[in-house]
Amino acid sequence: MISDQQRHCDSTLQQIIFWHQRFHGYSSNHAKSLFLKEALEINDLGVDYFAVTSNKKNFRVGIGPRGVTINSNHSDMKL
Repeated sequence: MISDQQRHCDSTLQQIIFWHQRFHGYSSNHAKSLFLKEALEINDLGVDYFAVTSNKKNFRVGIGPRGVTINSNHSDMKL
């Protein structure tokens, strides 16, 4: 079974490949600038996730610059 962390890593790798291909041909500085503008839109940027089990339910708790996020299989909650 693939863990949530592995899925997240696979997704991140696919995003890196996408951006590398998208910025191919740009100068290094221009590509970095465009990438940083896009990266600021990523909701999970700078978030550290932790697996939590409570009352036999699994959650992921994310702590980052925008606050605390609690993810369950059915919903997301921002604090």
